[in-house]
This record gives sequence, structure tokens and C-alpha cells, in this order.
Amino acid sequence: MGLKRRDFIKWGGVSLLGVGLQTPQLFSHDRPGQSVPSSLYDQLLNEEFPFPYDDQVFLAAERIYNVRRSAENPSTFKTDLNLLLKQGKRLDVKVYTSDRKENLSQAGDVQSFTGVEGSLDVLLTGSDSPRLYYQVQYREGQGGWKALSPKSFRLPNADLQKGGQVRALFIADDHNFDDGDCAVPEAYKTTKITGDYVNDILKALRTNPHADPGFPLNKLMSGFYLAKAIRHILNYEDPDFVVLLGDTTGIGSSYRWKAWGLPDGNLTEADRDYIARTLWLRMRKVYSGLTPNMPVYIAMGNHDGEEGWNSLRSRSKEWRNEYFPLPVQTTYPEGGHPDGNFYAFSWGSDQNNEGGVQFIVLDVTAFCGEVEPKTIFDWTLGQEQLSWLEGVMSKSDKDWNFACFHHVLGGWPAGPGETDSQIAYGRGPLFTAADYQKYGDPNRIEQVKITEWANKYGLRGFVYGHDHIFKVKKIGPGVGQKDLFGVCCGSTKNIGEKGWWQGNFWTQYYGNGLKSNPDFWGPSGITRLTLKNEEARIDYVLTGYTTQSNLPWTANDGATLSSTIFANPLPSIQVDKSSFVVQVQEGRSSPAPQILKIRNGGGRLLNYQVRPKQDWIKVSPDRGRSWSAWKDVAVSFSTRHLRTGNYEGSIIIESAEATNNLLEVRLQLEVRDPQIYPPLDFTGVRKEWGLLAGRNSSILLTWRVNRLNLNIQKYRIYWYDELGRRQVLTEVKASVSNCTFKNAKKDVAYRFAIAAVDVKNREGEAAYTTVGKSLLGGV
Repeated sequence: MGLKRRDFIKWGGVSLLGVGLQTPQLFSHDRPGQSVPSSLYDQLLNEEFPFPYDDQVFLAAERIYNVRRSAENPSTFKTDLNLLLKQGKRLDVKVYTSDRKENLSQAGDVQSFTGVEGSLDVLLTGSDSPRLYYQVQYREGQGGWKALSPKSFRLPNADLQKGGQVRALFIADDHNFDDGDCAVPEAYKTTKITGDYVNDILKALRTNPHADPGFPLNKLMSGFYLAKAIRHILNYEDPDFVVLLGDTTGIGSSYRWKAWGLPDGNLTEADRDYIARTLWLRMRKVYSGLTPNMPVYIAMGNHDGEEGWNSLRSRSKEWRNEYFPLPVQTTYPEGGHPDGNFYAFSWGSDQNNEGGVQFIVLDVTAFCGEVEPKTIFDWTLGQEQLSWLEGVMSKSDKDWNFACFHHVLGGWPAGPGETDSQIAYGRGPLFTAADYQKYGDPNRIEQVKITEWANKYGLRGFVYGHDHIFKVKKIGPGVGQKDLFGVCCGSTKNIGEKGWWQGNFWTQYYGNGLKSNPDFWGPSGITRLTLKNEEARIDYVLTGYTTQSNLPWTANDGATLSSTIFANPLPSIQVDKSSFVVQVQEGRSSPAPQILKIRNGGGRLLNYQVRPKQDWIKVSPDRGRSWSAWKDVAVSFSTRHLRTGNYEGSIIIESAEATNNLLEVRLQLEVRDPQIYPPLDFTGVRKEWGLLAGRNSSILLTWRVNRLNLNIQKYRIYWYDELGRRQVLTEVKASVSNCTFKNAKKDVAYRFAIAAVDVKNREGEAAYTTVGKSLLGGV
């Protein structure tokens, strides 16, 4: 039996009604350091529900993932909800959903499950509304029903053309696994390895972001600053989704395992399984403040356990798919990898997956082979991922496109601190052939090829982590006046690696981070990308002030340290050809349709109309739209009524919003005289009569009308004399189909020709026949 309505309100109503029915206020990007609560803020203040989850029953908080438009009914959306139960727990579960928070308690849509153990996946369905609200209720045996706090998340239907926007957050290199080196009392060792300490810190920060969680939690600095970032997101941000840019699990950081109390050295398969399972579950726990409220995607990093050279890679993938599954090849229309190593998704696209924003998430470490790259030429996506990437980029028709990965496919030729030249670490903002010219053949660098594709297909940015700083670099102009940028997204760590910052490569490519007006910002912060129709804005948001970086001492948590605006240019009409030349024969069938390709050669959305200026030209379709993809228009011609001659026409493409709001494609039509074909079945037969010695001989010539001919007035028949000279034998009307050659000699073989002649006295191609000598001989 479910909760009574009064009990439901007791459990869920305070959280829902506490925020009232006001429009959610969002972070004010224009007032750094001065923020207003987001629609998720109530989860921090409301102590009626377990926060961030009930750790007596569940292993981690709810996770919503794979938010997508329904393929079966594109006017609705689907989302997967996952619950992880503690071992030995057996629950009855109810999940309530609604598109309005005030209707959640009415239980209009509820799914019930009994006897749940281990893990539960629930498919949530939402209508075309801004958000989907849900609440999980549960009980053990016949005990009373309990509830987790009501949650909500944004659906991917923001319409940029109507003033909507998409907000994405990027968290790079939280490195919470670095806390393994911090010694803690025995009583805290378990919470440290499980990751529960991050949520303990988050609880301490709920009502006061400056609270001290006390020793030893305040010494576990990577987790502490990550908790501050999560608290900031819940308090001030309301993103559509979060992308983690890698280096968060620590499965690829074996140098930390001993400090964590994990097996190290000569690992058994059981050891590998235990490490991967422990650290992926830890990952799920650590991000429990976010996973119930927004999709969290991951671009795998070099410390996350699925590197090609990592002996735990298969176990790591197995437990990721158990605890933190990512989109696979069937999740989104763009496809991807069967195990979720690479994928792409769109936000704000229409029912045809056009428009909106596309994010392509790549795996730069899984397909490089079983040896860690030694040179910048060794970094590769692998052929499968590379081919898929070009396919996605070439077919994309979006307002905005970004590629997300942990680091570039190359980088400067040195290790992490520039001291080891025997390793290539993927460091730095090196994207173009010019960047790599001094280090070898740029054609051998995969990043160069990808950057060339990005410019060709209109990608707007490479979004990456790995280097633990925030820096925006303009790479150069691409197709349609769309500038391409590289964005290094900082880190939530508490410390900036100032030793790195003084290296020769570093200062050459990133600049000086130690001067009063630094060329880049260090930790601790997150990157926010706000996308509108006319512009995209990249902000680096300070989420935790630390003296061990290069942050301004006057900055407060929540301040925007840097902002960069990418303009989205106005649309422009572009065609694949400026003119057509078409030839046709008078009176014949109209020529096959020609294809005119039209696309937006600028930014935003191009709406266009197509119209012919002459009535003998037809176009289909006569209107369309394009963000960047080519659209086909079939151009056909009605020419049967046109006489021989040259005709000029044109097709007009118009768009009120385009910079070139009218474009004319010229057309030249040549109507030629129709071809005259030879008559069919032209043959000759001898006819003989009289006494043997004086028999007469003639030849009967016959033929059939060739129905392909037009306007034929007569046939002209020729014979060839003994010297091979062609002579006119006769002309007959077009209605006649035979004639006789008289006085034929018996001992002579004759050759004849016939040609049709039209009303313009044009003679066509001839047909030929030969009649042999008489079989009776004689004169």
C-alpha cells in the first residue's frame, strides 16, 4: 500500500512546496560572486529527507542518465533511473513522476516494484515540458514507507530559436584519488576508501559553504574542494548536464593504491576485480550530490582505468557499466561504442535530431595499444573511433558542435613535468599543423587531422582537461566564419601545479600564470558553457578559493574569473553550383531532374525559399532549413512545348535572415533538334519472273517506321553502283514502307541505304542492307 496523500506531502510536499511556484532563478552570469539560488537549492536546506541519499539502505544516490528523445514517440522523452541497494537489502519501491512539481504528490504516474535487490533500473517518460520531476519511495518488508527527496532535471528540449538556452558544466580532473596520501585515523579509513567522506563534507557545507567539517575531513583536500564544487552547483547552477573530463576514479593511478589500502604489486584477477569495483562504486558515491538531478557524462582520462596499457581495463569497463553506464551505440542517433567509450548526444534538437547543441565525447587512451605512448605520433583514437568521428561531424546539422576529450591527440613532446622526454603525455593546447611543425611531420599527428575536420565541418570547440588550468585559445577560423576554440577547463583540485607552470613548453603554449594578470587560471573551479542562438559563453567559475593557486585574493567563491564569448554568425545562403547547363531535344521527354544543394554557409538557422523565375522550371521542395548540412532541391524542366533554341532561366533562393538574403542560380537550356533515327528492319528481296533464259529481276525493299522519330515527312533511299558511289534511288512519303528497285542484274550484289528526312529536310542516320547475286545465275 502506498503513502496516503497526507503522508506523501509530509515526506515530499515540504521540499516541493518550499520552493513555491515561482519561476526558478538561475545563476547571474553578469554579476561575478553574486549568485541567486537555483531550483536545486532546496535539497541543501531541507533536512526532512536523507541527504544526499539514505546510506542505511542505498549504496549511492539515484542516478538519472541517457536523457533522450523517444524514438517511438518523438514528442516525448525517456530517461533511465538507477538505484543501487546495499547488500542484503530487499525493498518495495515506487517511483512517482510528473511534469509539474505541484502535481507530483497526485501520483498520476507511478511505477511499483516489489522484492528489489541489488540494482533497479526504471524507465522514466516525460512529455514536452521543461523539466521532469520524480520521487522515490521505498520500504523494507511490511515497514512504513519512506521517501527520498523529490528531484527534477531538465529535459533536452530547449529551443534556441525561441530564446531558449542550453547550459553545460564541465568538471575536469577532480583527482579525489590523490587524498589517498593523506593519513587519517583508523576510524576514517573506511569512509576514505569508499568516498563517503566527500558526502560527509557536503553535508557539513549544506547551509554554510565556509563551514569547517573538522579533522580529518578538512585535510582530505581534493575531496573537500570537490564537495565545495558540488555544493556550488546545487546552490547556484541549474545545468542541463555535466561532463566529467576524466581523471576521477584513480583506477589508472596504481601509485595511489597502497595509500588507499588497496592491493598493489603482483595482482591476481580477484585483486583487479576488487580494485575496479571499489573505485567505480566510490565514483558513484562521490558524485551522489549531482547524479539524481542531472545527467553526468564522462570522457575517460588517463587515470580512469580503461587505458589500453592498463591491466585492469576489462574489469574497469565491466564495473563502469554496472555502476556508471555511459551511452552506447543505440542510445542516441549519433551512435557510438558498444561499451560507451565514445558517443555523441544532442540537446535541444528537434524530432529529426536537427538543430540544438551536439557534444561528441571521445576516448583518447583506450585505443592506443598496450604500451603507453612514447611519442606524440603514438596517440590515436583508433580507426573505428576515428571513422565514426568524421561520420558524426560530417552529418551534423546543429546550432553548435563541440568535441570533449581528456587531452589532445599529440601534445608537446615531454612527460608531465617536462623532465622526461621518453614519454608523450598529451600535454598542451597543440591543435594545428603549425603547432607541430617543429616536432615532426604534422601529417602523422592525429590531432592535426581532427582539427582539419573540425574546421571543415564547423566544430566550434575542443573541450578538454588534463592540464589542471583554465585557458581559452582561438585556434582559427573554420567554415562559415565559425571560429574554432580550444578550452582547457581547469580543475576542482585545491592546488595548482606551479612547478609545471614554469616549464619551457608550458610558458610557450600557455603563457605566464604567476604574474599579476595571469594568462590562465589555476584551480579550483568549474567551467560553464551557456549556449544561445546568437552566442556561446564560456565562464570559469571559482568554486573554492585556495592560496595554493593563482586566484585573485579578492575573489569570492562563485566568482566568474574569466568569460569568453563565441559569436554565432548570421546565416548565409550557400549553393554547390552557381549555374546549370541543360540540353534537351525538341519534343522529347523532359531531361532528368538536376540536384541543387543548398546549405547555411554561416551560423544559426537558415530558413529559405526556392522559386523559379520561368514556368518551365520546377523545384521541389520549394522551402527548407539548414544549420550547416547540405539540403537537396530537385530541379526539373517542362520542355516538351519548347522549340529548338537557347533559353535562359534562373532559380531564386531567398532568406530574410541571411546576410545574402537573395541568391540567383542561373540556368542555360539548349533545345536541340530531335535526333533522327534510322528506320527499322530494312531488308531487300529479289523478285524474278519469265523464262529461264530471259528472266527479269527486281529487288523489293521494305522497312518499318521507327517510333522514336518525330516530324518525319519522307524517306530517302540510296543505292551504291559498281564503283561504290551512293546515288539517290528515290524518295517516298513517310506513310510508305516499301519500294522496288527494277532491272536488277542477276550477277550483281546490291547495297542500299535508307534515311528518314524531317520537315526541316534534315536527314537522319541511315540503315543499310545488301542483296546478293541471283541464285539462278544468267544475265
